[in-house]
Amino acid sequence: MTPPIVHALSISSSVSGRLKGAVRRGAVIHSHARSCSIILEPQANAETGEPLVITLAEPSIENGPLNILLENFSLIEKSSAPGLPAFYDGSHLKLARADICFRDAIQWNPKPDWRKARAAEKRGQEMQTQLLHQAQSLANRATLLDFLAPMPPASNSAIEDTLSKRFAAVFMQMDQKSNSSVKESLAFGAEHLAGLGAGLTPAGDDFLCGAMLAVWLVRDDAVQLCKIPAETAARRTTTLSAALLRESAKGHCSMSWQRFIAALATREPRSVESALSGILSHGATSGGDSLAGFFWAIKKLDAVNHAPS
Repeated sequence: MTPPIVHALSISSSVSGRLKGAVRRGAVIHSHARSCSIILEPQANAETGEPLVITLAEPSIENGPLNILLENFSLIEKSSAPGLPAFYDGSHLKLARADICFRDAIQWNPKPDWRKARAAEKRGQEMQTQLLHQAQSLANRATLLDFLAPMPPASNSAIEDTLSKRFAAVFMQMDQKSNSSVKESLAFGAEHLAGLGAGLTPAGDDFLCGAMLAVWLVRDDAVQLCKIPAETAARRTTTLSAALLRESAKGHCSMSWQRFIAALATREPRSVESALSGILSHGATSGGDSLAGFFWAIKKLDAVNHAPS
């Protein structure tokens, strides 16, 4: 029987750029009701030698740095069990019982216009507190946002006590490094938060991803500041999370994060709330954990910028 051809609606330009002309073998590494992740072997002449991780998903998942959104995800469900083979022949992605065609897929750019966002971004302690408070209020489950002021941790925390204590200890040490540079703080976080937590994208990694996006919003030297911490963290965590850390280090983020970055410039209440809600809907706690990293880093960046010389 000829396998069905499933058409891709959109593809991250970060993914399409690395797929061009390369023949790669791989396998499914994770499967979900609405998505699956695939790892493809590194390209022979690639600069980094890193494998390519992609996520095939239905449109409701939204665009993301690793995502390819499919017209009919249900057609690949029988091909998406972990361990099943995948093969990219230079134009199609062939799964066990389906072929993915990218011919008409819209290219989606995972990188916001950071220069424009940086110029328009409005900060200040009062604004930071208001946004953090709003994010905590919108979160309907315990996340790392609970470790940040001004609201206390939820009484029925979803984070196990032992893990909670580990996070609290790391955050305390990070706060005590008030005079350290942003680069040193990110390096410390990469060493102590990477891989910390459960799931395919542990909470500590999500925190680091959000922190790196804050660096991109504030600093024009974000490439240099984020590269080494991302690589340090990537070596200590899951394959999928490592790929997302490397994307964040490049300033790449999901559609919800791009909406949030745009809303920060206008402070239009409905836009901000909608964008925050979109991020918080990511995974079980990934959205809230990444927002915690973002708000922590913004505070850190302000403290460093205003520290006496």
